Amino acid sequence: MSLIPLTRASATVVVKGLSVAITPEVIIRINKLPLRLQWRKKDNTKNTLAKKSFFLEGEEPFEDKNGVRSDNIPYPWNEVSYHIIKYISCEGRYSVVYGYHFRLL
Repeated sequence: MSLIPLTRASATVVVKGLSVAITPEVIIRINKLPLRLQWRKKDNTKNTLAKKSFFLEGEEPFEDKNGVRSDNIPYPWNEVSYHIIKYISCEGRYSVVYGYHFRLL
């Protein structure tokens, strides 16, 4: 997986009367990830480490195979993970947060 924008598309979002144009450049500026970052989804060592370091000591989330059920992730991180899954990794499995999603959290 690569975080290289496939198109120069943009979207306009209106929040409380303020119109904001969302482009790949705006997203890069907000999340401070460099353009053309090479992303390896299957880097299991980093995925496992990110998942373990996310939770506090003593917390035992319910795991579903390689991921954690999204209802076991505290607010506001469950909302953030939903947007990562939907808009960055473009997946439809919103109920499970996998290790590669934790790397972005």
